[in-house]
Amino acid sequence: MFSAVEIAWFSAIPAVIAALVVWMTTGQTPTVAKSTGSDEDSPALMQGGLAGRFGLAIVIATAAAMLSIQAQDHHDVLVSNGSADDSAEASSLWIQAVAKAATDFAKPKVAHHWTLIIAIGGLVAGKFVASGAASFLRLVVAVAVCAAVVLRLLWTSVYLRSEWSTTEQVAWIGGVSLLSGWAWWMAVKRINDSNQTGEGDLATRDSSAYQRLLLFGAATSLMAAALIFTGSLRYGVIAAIVASAAGGSWIAGWRVRNSRIAAGWCGPMILLMLSLLIAGTAFSELPFVHAMLFAATILFASVTPFSTSDRLWKKFGWILIGILPAVVAAAWAFTIFADTFNNAPVNPYDAYK
Repeated sequence: MFSAVEIAWFSAIPAVIAALVVWMTTGQTPTVAKSTGSDEDSPALMQGGLAGRFGLAIVIATAAAMLSIQAQDHHDVLVSNGSADDSAEASSLWIQAVAKAATDFAKPKVAHHWTLIIAIGGLVAGKFVASGAASFLRLVVAVAVCAAVVLRLLWTSVYLRSEWSTTEQVAWIGGVSLLSGWAWWMAVKRINDSNQTGEGDLATRDSSAYQRLLLFGAATSLMAAALIFTGSLRYGVIAAIVASAAGGSWIAGWRVRNSRIAAGWCGPMILLMLSLLIAGTAFSELPFVHAMLFAATILFASVTPFSTSDRLWKKFGWILIGILPAVVAAAWAFTIFADTFNNAPVNPYDAYK
């Protein structure tokens, strides 16, 4: 199904790329030194100034992995079509493949091609939503961006063409957009409040952001499993890439203690998770109830006011409680896959690629 290189691209490599981006943008090597508490303590840096660092790491790592996998697909097609007639032409196949992959994402034609545009849009909008005090305007922007993502992904679907009435369209799209935008806004608010009111070194004050990023990353990895088990292999691979990038950012941020995770990463992370749930449900086989279980984890991760003074075991206890709906969804999806696999004459993924 997948080569070793492709498996690496949606498992370990995005984490390495994300970690390198974080370390390079901090201008430091990984240390466990505490902050001296000078420039890093300014409100602008705590709320928005460094917001792009971790969001940028997630977006760059996701883009690199997706471009590589898409280019591999094009390369395989070029080879199978006999494009490599001589060594000179063969040496240029990868250039052609990468160009075709870049065109796919620049001019999207199918749902998963929108991933990079959604991620970049989340990064830009996330910078604004995270750059100041929580306000109604920032909430409106978050909801509007979520609505744009939902509408774009469903624009050519049967739901807007024939399946839903106008009332149902307004109710579903409006409800999902409001809930997603509010979760994004609340996650930003919780992180910024924690950064402003926390006591102690920066590693302690950032614990709210670290808990949330860890919970989002864990939920996305379980989402990848659920998507793959229910037949949404392409979307499952994308979710695995995003989860790996989030994990690499988390590890790098934890090691570079005099850095901080500001709230700008919430934009691309929540929008990517939202788009994967919509695509997996609307265009593939992810059951609606599974999507709702993942949505419950996203809401918990966004809204819960994690205390910076909690002991470590209590912090991870909150994470375990929050991840429970996602664990149920992934385990449920596995039972569906096992049932299908046991009753199928062949592996349902044998024909992939």
